Amino acid sequence: MSQSAPAIVWFREDLRLSDNPALHAAVSSGRPLVLLYILDEQTKGLRPLGGASKWWLDKSLRALAADIKQAGAQLTLRSGQSADVLDTVIEETGAETIFWNRRYDQPERDLDAAIKEDLAQRGLDVSSYNARLLNEPWQVETNAGGYYKVFTPYWRAARNNSVARDTYGRHKKLSGPKPESESLDDWGLHPSSPDWSTGFDDWTPGEDGAIARLTDFLDGPINGYKEDRALSMLVWKPARSRKRMVTPSCQKLAGGNFPIHSCFTIRCSPPKTIMTHSSSCRGEKTRMPLTPGPRARPAIRWLTQECASSGRQAGCTTGYG
Repeated sequence: MSQSAPAIVWFREDLRLSDNPALHAAVSSGRPLVLLYILDEQTKGLRPLGGASKWWLDKSLRALAADIKQAGAQLTLRSGQSADVLDTVIEETGAETIFWNRRYDQPERDLDAAIKEDLAQRGLDVSSYNARLLNEPWQVETNAGGYYKVFTPYWRAARNNSVARDTYGRHKKLSGPKPESESLDDWGLHPSSPDWSTGFDDWTPGEDGAIARLTDFLDGPINGYKEDRALSMLVWKPARSRKRMVTPSCQKLAGGNFPIHSCFTIRCSPPKTIMTHSSSCRGEKTRMPLTPGPRARPAIRWLTQECASSGRQAGCTTGYG
């Protein structure tokens, strides 16, 4: 392989420049970078995005594209079946190496495995990384060699066997070829006829918004963990890595004389439902972007005013042991 041949960084559920293992590995390779996002609404088995998720994706991609442009490179947007789009970009750029962060839903896992096998058979190098889990699913097993089905024993085992991975700062200088890119406006991710997203402007999708939200969270609401035992934040998973959220949270808890084993995992989703373990503001009348599911409850006291006034919360939940 030629060291001058570009490397493709395939962004998926990791729309950020900091603490992005695939991007970090690609930059470390010294190759020119093709920074690619594929809108795949055609591959069979992939779950289609809902309206609110499309709205959030639109704004997150705009934020990522702006960050990449500021770093000196381009976010290349393509739509179509992922395997076909990758083949096209490889042919156009002469890329010989592809980097991505892993996805864990079964359809995405099957697709990624098939793509990786096909590319490897053609002599291309594919490297994948964990960018969103405290540990890989196959790393925590029962004594019998199976997998846990109940959270508390799983969390106990995961806590005792977890190995912290490295975290990476934001890459401020990026360079590489700039293939033809589709227009984000042409994708129609923002709702129209009607535009039902009025009021969503209160949210700040993207990495900077996620960092600001996490900072606010650590500067106040986490201090009530001992009393409330339930916490909630607005951070969509592509914008912030699990490691970067959990580590400062655990440090904050430890600094507040709470046992480190009380640290929690954070599960985040696009803005469609609110699900928390708290009933602190149960009964409050809230306005949500979409109707919450039958088991959804309003958020804790820290969120009450925001829930009631603007419905800004986006469906993050905490699980703790």
